[in-house]
Amino acid sequence: MGNLQGKAATLYCLGRIYANKGDVEQALALYNQSLEINERIGYIQGKAATLDCLGRIYANKGEVDEARSHFLISLWKYLNALVMS
Repeated sequence: MGNLQGKAATLYCLGRIYANKGDVEQALALYNQSLEINERIGYIQGKAATLDCLGRIYANKGEVDEARSHFLISLWKYLNALVMS
């Protein structure tokens, strides 16, 4: 799991770099890869953080419903992680 968690974290960081540069499509692709790995390994905190970043991108694009969906799922994941710890 350590290697996959590290890979997910690296993809997440790369997604942030591309998002900050304004390359939204590349950022989305990297965040989605990170999200897929986090889902596969069951890393809730990583999934929640990635969903939050996806929500920010969609909000910046004006896709309010998509953003809201990602933010709500992210919040649910964060709260679930708090209860589980």
